[in-house]
Amino acid sequence: MLTLDRAIVLAKMRRAPVGLDSSLSILAVVFAIPRSQSYPAQYRYAFLLPFGKRLTNEGEGMRAIFASALLFLHLSASLAAGEPLLIFDAQGKFVGLLEDYGGPGVYLMVANAIAFVPIERVIVSGDGGPQTVYSATEFRWSGTNAADYTSSDCSGAPVITLIGGVRPSLTIRQGTDVTLYVAPTTNSGPIRIGSTRSGPNFNCVPSGVPSTEYGWPTESTYSLNGAHPEPLTIRYPRRSEDRRYP
Repeated sequence: MLTLDRAIVLAKMRRAPVGLDSSLSILAVVFAIPRSQSYPAQYRYAFLLPFGKRLTNEGEGMRAIFASALLFLHLSASLAAGEPLLIFDAQGKFVGLLEDYGGPGVYLMVANAIAFVPIERVIVSGDGGPQTVYSATEFRWSGTNAADYTSSDCSGAPVITLIGGVRPSLTIRQGTDVTLYVAPTTNSGPIRIGSTRSGPNFNCVPSGVPSTEYGWPTESTYSLNGAHPEPLTIRYPRRSEDRRYP
């Protein structure tokens, strides 16, 4: 937000003769700008460009001062607020920003619903035990370790009983197929459970005596590995091509 104090400083900059004093004024405005991640660094200081043109017209010395000011500004903002980490799929396609909701993941828009999808480190070998070998650089979609179904043989879409995320959702991994199941906008309610998948092999076990759980039926599905093949990688936006992403 442009406060009255910042507006006064900007007005003085527009009227003042260009020189060292006005260059220092630019730095003053720089430090008055909020260091918010809501505004990417490359857009946060676009309003300074007209002043850069004026300084450039004054010669190489002023141009160097202005360039140094912007460089210092960008570095200080990156360190103070932190550049967002970016997630890319196996094809180099941008997935989204790395977020945290009880663990690492990404927010995706699925059928007008915002769902949080967790990710985990790729297992190279092993079953998650003490002798498991993990990748140092690659990640994958993280599937749930248990899922309930209304059918007696785990067919059909699962019942969504997890309440985390912006919209309740459930991620199920079966082999290389990873699917996101998203709840509707209605309130949760009692649903009769006929079978459950669980365990290391995610085997289906029919319910001896059907039980009732509170949750949501699945409204929409999204093939995660179809849209964003694994492995996933996380990058800091150092390279120029990365900075076109928000």
